[in-house]
Amino acid sequence: MIILFENYKKLKDNVNFKPAVYFDNIYGTKLSQQYTFPDNLTSDEIWNINTNCTYNNRCKKLKEIIQKLDSSHFPDIEKYSNNTKWNILCGMASEFNYDDIMWFSVNKIWHMHNTEVNAELKKLPDKIQRNISWVMCPKTLNKMKTQLKNRKLNFKKIIDYNKYKSYSEQ
Repeated sequence: MIILFENYKKLKDNVNFKPAVYFDNIYGTKLSQQYTFPDNLTSDEIWNINTNCTYNNRCKKLKEIIQKLDSSHFPDIEKYSNNTKWNILCGMASEFNYDDIMWFSVNKIWHMHNTEVNAELKKLPDKIQRNISWVMCPKTLNKMKTQLKNRKLNFKKIIDYNKYKSYSEQ
């Protein structure tokens, strides 16, 4: 899992920062996706269990959750290795959409290999680029571009990255 510098503080403080949800909230897009989890856990509870496992070596609960994952939680998840299931689970907890999770966790397309999408993202205004802090697949890129175009956004929106606050569009 690649951790972008701007998200380090949130991760360090054990906050489940959801980049696609954050982007949706700022720009009115619908790129994120919510999932159901075993034992009716929430995405934040999954995040906390995973973080505690990673940092405190308490992995029994996480292993149990991974074993309980089935197609009712994520399509065809049973066919993947436990390591890939864990990667998928992390994407689900971050509320990335199905296509982005498949792109990153299954197809192993990481930021440095995502050259075509990255080239297209560089054409966007800087203020939008800075709020895309996940590996986006081509399908999501096209969906985002369409949704932004349809919204006719005012790109003068100001983001204060130091305080993680966004100010309303004027």
